[in-house]
Amino acid sequence: MDPFSICSVSESYQILLSTQRQRKNKILIFVIVFLIYCFLSFFAFFFRSFLFLYIFPIGQAFHFFSFSHPGSSTGNADSFSSNTNSISSSVSHSDPYPNPGPWDPLYSYSENVLSDTLDLEHELYSRIRLLESRLIDRLPPQQHLGEYETLVRNNLTECGNTRYYRSTLSNELFALTVLEYKAKIYDQLLNLSLSEPENRLSLIFRGSSFNFNEGSIRENLLDFIEAKMEASDLTHPNSRHEKILVKETLRTWANHLQENGPRSRVYIEFLFYLRDGAVRF
Repeated sequence: MDPFSICSVSESYQILLSTQRQRKNKILIFVIVFLIYCFLSFFAFFFRSFLFLYIFPIGQAFHFFSFSHPGSSTGNADSFSSNTNSISSSVSHSDPYPNPGPWDPLYSYSENVLSDTLDLEHELYSRIRLLESRLIDRLPPQQHLGEYETLVRNNLTECGNTRYYRSTLSNELFALTVLEYKAKIYDQLLNLSLSEPENRLSLIFRGSSFNFNEGSIRENLLDFIEAKMEASDLTHPNSRHEKILVKETLRTWANHLQENGPRSRVYIEFLFYLRDGAVRF
C-alpha cells in the first residue's frame, strides 16, 4: 500500500475527530450559557420581589425616622411622639379631616410604593366625608365628625407591607360600600314612609300601638335594615364571593325600592316591621 495513501486517511480521520469535538464543545457552551441565563433570570425575579416586599419598606421607614425627624434616636422618638400627639389633637378639635403630608408615614410609603392605589385611597376618604355629611344616625357608627376617617387612616398607616395594605384598603372600601347602600335604603324607606296616605296607614296600623311619625320612623329604619340583613345571612361575609353577594343583594333592594316605590316588597316588610317589630318574609 502506498504510504502516502495511509497518511492521507489518517489525516482525514484526525480532521473528522477534531470537527466532532468542536461541534460538541459548541453545544456544551450553548447549554452552559443557557443555564446561566435561566439562573440569573430566576435570581433577578426573586431578588426584585424580596427588595420590593421587605427591603424597600424598611428603607422607607429608616428614611422617615432619619430625615423627617433629625437628631438622636431618642430625640427622633420624642419628636415623632409629640408630632403624633399634636396631629391627634388637631383631628379631635380643629380639623376633622387632616390632609396627608410629608410628616405622615403613610404618605411617604404610599407615594413611593403604592402609587397605583393612591387614587383609591383618596376616593375612600372623599366618600367617607360625603357619607358623614348626610348626618344619618349611626351611619357610620362613629358619631363624631371625622372620627370614621381617622380610624380608617390609622388602619392603613399600621400596614407593614404592600400585600397587607392592599388587603386592608379593599376591606375598608367594602365596608364603606355597605354603609353607603344602607344609607341609600334608609333614605328611600324614609321618603316612602313620610309620603304614605293617611287612609292606608290607618289600615296597616289598625290595632297597633306604634306612633307613626318621622322621629319614630328614623329610630327603626337602621334596625330594620340590619335585621333584614341578618335574616338573609349577610352580616358576616368572609370570602370574596360572600362580599359580592352582600353588595349585590343590597343593590337589588335599593333598585327594587327605586322602581316599585310603595309596592316594593322591602317597603311592605318595613311597614310590618314597624307594626309588629319583626321582619316578615
